[in-house]
Amino acid sequence: MDRLPDELLMHIIYQAIGGRGDRSRTNFACVARRWQAIAEAKNWRFFFLPSREIDCFAKMLARVPSRREALRKIYCLIDVCSEPTDGRQYVDFYDSSGGEESHPESTRFTRAIYTLFEALAGGDEDAQPPLNLKLKLQIASSGIYPITIERFLRIVPLDGHRKTLPTVRYIESLKITFRGRSLHPTAAATILAALPCLGALCMPLEPRGPQSFTAAHLRVPHLHAVSRHLETSNYTNLQELKISNSSLSPLAGINPALHKLSQSAPLVNLWLFGNWFLSPALFWPAGTPSSTDKPFWPKLQSLHIRASSRFPDTKSATGGFDFLEKDEAYRYAMGWDPPPVEPAAFDLLVSSMSKAVLQMPALRVLTVKIKRGHVRDPRLDTGACDYDICVECLDSGEESAVMRYREGREADKVNAQSYRRWRVWLLSPVDWSPSWKIRQLWQQFVGPDGITGTKTAEEMY
Repeated sequence: MDRLPDELLMHIIYQAIGGRGDRSRTNFACVARRWQAIAEAKNWRFFFLPSREIDCFAKMLARVPSRREALRKIYCLIDVCSEPTDGRQYVDFYDSSGGEESHPESTRFTRAIYTLFEALAGGDEDAQPPLNLKLKLQIASSGIYPITIERFLRIVPLDGHRKTLPTVRYIESLKITFRGRSLHPTAAATILAALPCLGALCMPLEPRGPQSFTAAHLRVPHLHAVSRHLETSNYTNLQELKISNSSLSPLAGINPALHKLSQSAPLVNLWLFGNWFLSPALFWPAGTPSSTDKPFWPKLQSLHIRASSRFPDTKSATGGFDFLEKDEAYRYAMGWDPPPVEPAAFDLLVSSMSKAVLQMPALRVLTVKIKRGHVRDPRLDTGACDYDICVECLDSGEESAVMRYREGREADKVNAQSYRRWRVWLLSPVDWSPSWKIRQLWQQFVGPDGITGTKTAEEMY
């Protein structure tokens, strides 16, 4: 019975250090010596853990604490779509017959994840160093992939998180890179609440849970679970944040919540993808003094937003709650085309963006791509012309990600050495352009040479 865990351990060790050999010829003494050497090593790579071995691996860690301490130095990459050798199914499937909360987390893969977290964080919690855990959920190399819609992963159960979550409090990096495995909004909020040491976070959110449709129909200020948590939390170590929303409705209250996060988190990189309803509240919420010396994200170097949304009107934009009105909620639910962009709303958005940039002293690149209405698959982004509007703010020395012509890039590279440049690209037929008020604002901030004006898609290509 004790032989199997050691065989599995040898398999993981060889992949971690890039070794070769026949594991069947190893004995317990060899395994012990190898593990002791790895435990004392300072530089590590990563190990690959197929989903079918998670539960066995977790039990092994729980049995031998010294192995658990050694694994705190490395990344853990988990392939959730590996083909089971015993024919059992390890992939969750989404059941559309009822609400998400009505289905308990009882599948083999999800329970194995719980067991792994329990094993990694067992022992003396006060003496544990930070754990750098990276869940790279990817498709198996064999190409085996469920043809039905996957049921979305919850790392913690909603009804038992108070018992489970304390075991993951030392995780400093959590990245789910496969959008096929998205987090339930409530589960995402409870996970975030348990990670005070978090320094890097990448999480796709599933299109379920409380969204702005609820607020539109009930007409009550119902904040999204993630928004509520970010608004009340203080992340002193968070440097990278990537959120992808696959819902057709916005994350209610997320823009002012992220702005409030800017007062505490030392963010360096921020990515907002998917159906992101861009609001001036992200940059300059209502009630913010017109002139303030307090910086927003003083260490932020890159801000990338790919928003597939309608512009809020001026009234809802200044409110900052990002709620949909009842008729708008119905329009999105039916998949109808969005209403045209209001020039006043665009001016309000860009003016708040321009003022906020002055409060970001370390900013190098700001790229905002906006598509009116929702994108059915936010992962598809083949180029600038997939969007209706692109806004760029580039510091000196940074190259444009929108320009395609080589001569255009070369000319831009020459002009990029002395000043920060603003651009607005109108990539679909519109009958308006940034107002003179916005142009005057940019002249004040970056000088007349820094204004490129507007271009259509035909002029770009």
